[in-house]
Formats: sequence, structure tokens, C-alpha cells
Amino acid sequence: MLKCPGCDIGRTNISTPCPICGYKPTEAQAAPQPTPSAQRPTRVEEKTLWQGHPSGLYYVGHWIVGVFLLMFGGLGLLVIIYAILDRNAKIFTLTTRKVMAQSGIVSRKTSEVAMRDIRSINMSQGVLERIFGLGTVQIGSAGHAGIEVELKGIQNPAQVRDQVRRAKDDLEM
Repeated sequence: MLKCPGCDIGRTNISTPCPICGYKPTEAQAAPQPTPSAQRPTRVEEKTLWQGHPSGLYYVGHWIVGVFLLMFGGLGLLVIIYAILDRNAKIFTLTTRKVMAQSGIVSRKTSEVAMRDIRSINMSQGVLERIFGLGTVQIGSAGHAGIEVELKGIQNPAQVRDQVRRAKDDLEM
């Protein structure tokens, strides 16, 4: 229970004048100041919802060329090694706050879009991609005219697209 600063009588509300002593609180005293934790919203911990690489089937062309060139020399081995390294170097990540694509064997390129900035989520599949269950999910934001993040050659692209959409919707609630 709060006490009146004028007469020390216990009161439930000190923002109104005291009926006993007539003490009138000033506006600074009457309005309790919010604590710093109440002023800023609590941040939700960022969680990884999905992480993946391009499918091995995405590199079928590399495998075929590599095997063909192996018959004529060691150049095919370089093509196969490149396909393996490239696949492992591309990392696609979907979290509760962003969509990110990292790529590069020697140098590194990272593209990311915050969930709150996503304006378009596109999915495309060619004929062979549909047969093998592969596709590309493209993420665009208001900050760029085109596509900012591209998740190319992933399995179940519709499922990933829907996860991005759900994460964006959950953030807006």
C-alpha cells in the first residue's frame, strides 16, 4: 500500500488529492515512470527454422561432364571436385528474423534479407526440376528492385517458400 506524502496515511491511489490533508500531487509525482524494461519490447531469441545446401541432383550436369572428361584425362576430376566444393560452400539459412544465402569457395558472398523487409517470395521450377523435386526460391525486399536472396537448387522449394511466408506472418503478429 502507498502512503500519502503529506500525512503518511495509507492510500490505494496517490494520483488524486488526499481526502485527509488535501495534499495535491504534481503531474511528475502522479504518473509513475515506466521502468526501462517496460519501455522497450522484449526481443525474441533468433532461432534457425531451416538450413540447407543445393541438392546433389542440381549438379547432375557437372557429374556427367566430369565423368565424360575423366575418360580423356584428369580435367574431369577438377569438374567433380568443383561441384562437391561448390555444393558444400553454398549454405542457405532461414531464421525467425532473416533469410540468408552464403556462397563462395575461395571468397565469400553473403546475401540476407530481414523478415520484416520481405516484399516478395517467388518460387520457380523447370520441367526437370519438377521431376526431381528441386527448385529455386527467390526473396525480394523493398530496398532493391530485384531479387536479393536466391536459394537455388533446393529440394522441396514449395515447403521452404511456405516456411518463409509463415515466419514472416509470425513476425508481423
